[in-house]
Amino acid sequence: MSNLTGPPVSECATWLSDVSRLFGTRMTILLEPHGLASGQSGIPHHIVRRRSRRGSRISDIAAAVEVGRPAVAKTHETLGGRLDGQER
Repeated sequence: MSNLTGPPVSECATWLSDVSRLFGTRMTILLEPHGLASGQSGIPHHIVRRRSRRGSRISDIAAAVEVGRPAVAKTHETLGGRLDGQER
């Protein structure tokens, strides 16, 4: 496998940086009305992706999205307990 260097890599890195910044800004705007911070976005995202399965415990979600249990519990409370099938 060859290593990419030069302008294509630089352009790709710039593009990825721009996309990441725009995504972060958009997520902040979308989460604000729900009382969530951008750092909490992975939690509802994980729940939606796993909706076809039975609900997970707070500790299972925390491990999956690599955050502490208090962060998942706070998100759960912020959403009014709407993380389907969740237990504390």
